Amino acid sequence: MWLKIYLVFLLAKKAQAYSLRPQVIIIDDRRYLDPKDEFVAQKIFQDENLLLKFINSALRPNSNDSQQLCSSMQLMGNIRTPDIFGKQTIVDVVCHSNTTGDQTIVEIQVAREKHFLNTAQFYVSRLINEQRPNFTRQRLHLDDHYAKLKPVHFIGILDFEISPDDDFISTHLTLNNKTKRHQLTLPTYTFIELPKLSRGKSFHVDKYETFVEKLSYFFWFEWSEQKYKDGLKKLMSSDPDIQRAVNYANPGTWTITDKNVFQRIIDNRDVLASRLCAVYDDGLRLGRRLGREEKFLIQMMRRSNLSDEKIANIAKKSVQEIARLRSTLDCDKQSESDDY
Repeated sequence: MWLKIYLVFLLAKKAQAYSLRPQVIIIDDRRYLDPKDEFVAQKIFQDENLLLKFINSALRPNSNDSQQLCSSMQLMGNIRTPDIFGKQTIVDVVCHSNTTGDQTIVEIQVAREKHFLNTAQFYVSRLINEQRPNFTRQRLHLDDHYAKLKPVHFIGILDFEISPDDDFISTHLTLNNKTKRHQLTLPTYTFIELPKLSRGKSFHVDKYETFVEKLSYFFWFEWSEQKYKDGLKKLMSSDPDIQRAVNYANPGTWTITDKNVFQRIIDNRDVLASRLCAVYDDGLRLGRRLGREEKFLIQMMRRSNLSDEKIANIAKKSVQEIARLRSTLDCDKQSESDDY
């Protein structure tokens, strides 16, 4: 039992270690990195025009790209100030609309998290909370301030599925359960589930009309599929904005400073990967030792009629653990008798 627990846990850790370096795709002898990598994604979204077009298209996925919610945005720090409990929020991109005052979070999530939807709501609530006045006890003009609170939009680019629906872009609002009226307008959530691109339109890039669909195809990054590469080349040739976004993922277009920063990030990831592998090896040895201990205890039970208390004292284990091992022995004996 112990061996199984350690192996399952530490194999997952080792798999995570091997995924710390971004995947690479080669198109026309040029190398492009996976845009879901944090550094590459920030390179793409530091382009204000690309960020504006992506946000406008994502928040209105069924509308024409020319219908803009905002015309200019300002990037904010992606590390939010800790609250009174010391909790710090780190997101990929946070921006502020200069026209409407709305704030938008763009978060790229590769690994599936058990409570990711709760995390998204926490991020949004933090940005709404940061709009409050810096009052301690005084509530002067507080009602006027509440009237000035601006919406916060969360856009999540996910490398996993969160719903059984076929649509890879979904928008979530707070609606009245009976009338479906939308009055609680501050938080909105838009999720782009990249694996769902394998359904429906898939590699037929001619069917992609909006910018969010085209950029999502790039972020999908099916690097091992030749059809994906052909589709991406079509999008690059037909849409100059997609061409510019893809170029940001090409290390050949980076400055020396960008390359040095990225190399330091890769070096740190390699150190983390080596540590995870060392933990895996230690856990494997420990799991094998614990497995041998259990096997020895079972053999001892078979050859003697010692009580559970005496065996627990010898093995330095609790009586409950010995009872569990004895029940395992009984099951093995029963299965052997059934075979005969």
